[in-house]
Amino acid sequence: MSNVNWAPSLGSIQFLTGPLMGRTFQLSKPIITIGRDKSNDIFVPDPKVSRNHARLLWNDGSWSIEKLSQTSTLALNQRRVQQSVIYDSNIVGLGEDSSFLFLLPLSELNTQVEEPHHPQPQSPSESRDVAAPLDSTTEPYLAHNQLELARHPITT
Repeated sequence: MSNVNWAPSLGSIQFLTGPLMGRTFQLSKPIITIGRDKSNDIFVPDPKVSRNHARLLWNDGSWSIEKLSQTSTLALNQRRVQQSVIYDSNIVGLGEDSSFLFLLPLSELNTQVEEPHHPQPQSPSESRDVAAPLDSTTEPYLAHNQLELARHPITT
């Protein structure tokens, strides 16, 4: 059975800049269109966003985003992209003025990993002031705190 028809519950995007700043939209379907035209799933009333700007797509266990207009600008973590897999806490830029934070529910964080981290072994002299590794009981707590920080970024 394909995962194309099922989108994870409670995934969301939270606008950080632009006319929708502060608004959060739940991701409840496997394909979500974003743009300035009111027919989009997420209507962005920003003149620098194309009528049909981008599309979020849930497929085989991960989300991706793709640019729909040749003239539009789509950035993922400040890098222009045509299409890319998207991960929890990634920042997506639409045009010049609108951006959003992509958020996965806590249950999905364990299944979608951007880049695995493999620490290098250290000699005892190098690890004197290094904290002991976390055990599995503390990892969900840390992931939850990181998720909360992502949802409420500190701004200056």
